[in-house]
Amino acid sequence: MRMADLIRFALGNFTLTFLILGLVASAIALMRARKPITAPVVIEALFAYFLLFSIGVGFFYNFVFHTFFGELAAGFIGWEDSPFQAEVGFASLGFAVVGFLAFRRSSICGTPRWSARRCSSGALPAATSTRWSRPATWRPATPASSSTPTS
Repeated sequence: MRMADLIRFALGNFTLTFLILGLVASAIALMRARKPITAPVVIEALFAYFLLFSIGVGFFYNFVFHTFFGELAAGFIGWEDSPFQAEVGFASLGFAVVGFLAFRRSSICGTPRWSARRCSSGALPAATSTRWSRPATWRPATPASSSTPTS
């Protein structure tokens, strides 16, 4: 396989390419994380870099392709060139922004670049935090009882 064929395959199947890049970035982030690595840290790294590459970068690539190379994109997917290309491109830009923002804010522990270190050093994920448990119910005080919380 020539290098030109490999590049054509990677750019033609950009969703697969960005998924693989996200998995590679997750593996690198986990190798750099403080040991021992727990399941929440692994899940967070996989999800964060999925958001960055598959959603953020993938939709940004789609935005550029449909907005600036609309005729080429239309021919590639079997459409006729029309103003709808720009509409698809700008919708993709919106999803790309959401993907980038979600990556940036992906964790209760902080940004993904630091989250593996922070999560493994004692911070608890939101799913296991006591702040998400059912709040205590307060009953009005009566002469026969005190105002203590009940579950």
